[in-house]
Amino acid sequence: MAEELKARWREKLKRVRSNDRSLRDKHEVPGPSLRMSSMQIQDGNVEEIATALEENTVLCGFAIASNSISDAALPRLCLALSPLPLRAIYFSTNNFTTASMPAICQMITQLPYLHSLALSNNPVATECKSVEALVIALSKHATIRCLWLHRCGLTDEGMAVLAGFICSLDSLEVLDIDDNKLTEDSLGPLAQIRACLPAARLTHPLRTSDVEKLVPDYSGLPPK
Repeated sequence: MAEELKARWREKLKRVRSNDRSLRDKHEVPGPSLRMSSMQIQDGNVEEIATALEENTVLCGFAIASNSISDAALPRLCLALSPLPLRAIYFSTNNFTTASMPAICQMITQLPYLHSLALSNNPVATECKSVEALVIALSKHATIRCLWLHRCGLTDEGMAVLAGFICSLDSLEVLDIDDNKLTEDSLGPLAQIRACLPAARLTHPLRTSDVEKLVPDYSGLPPK
């Protein structure tokens, strides 16, 4: 099975190297996209993937979720992705921790069209300084529309930082922060987000009714 999967993703990499514009893997992006999720990719495979990406100039979407890539290999991948015109990146469910956040943030600052970012199921937000770094990186272009931080170890302190940034956006459509370490101390920041962006799809681990009760307290605040 492992060899069959490797043959599949290597065939995709051939198309990446040739700038194949017909490579479409169901991402909501205006150009070619590459999905390499659930293909048993490990650190030892990253150099081959990164080298192929460096020969590409047109890729708009990239997913490598549900694999076994660690903090050690991610910087090489981020470096290869940084020059591309990416709109969507899906890194969920690997072995990334807060140690990966500098590489992720450096990459984000070089992607002016990025609108979707998934980091779910990686403990990358357990430290407030990591959330602060992510917010600073995303603020550079402020184009993010969908942000998935499900089960990332987000705490109340990090939630307060994230809420301040989210409320500065007009474009946000989806924020998934479910299954994180949030307590009632995060009710206020969540209500603030709901007041600023009433149409956004907000998923969180607290009772929705408790958040909604507080929304009127923030509804008079300007969205920015």
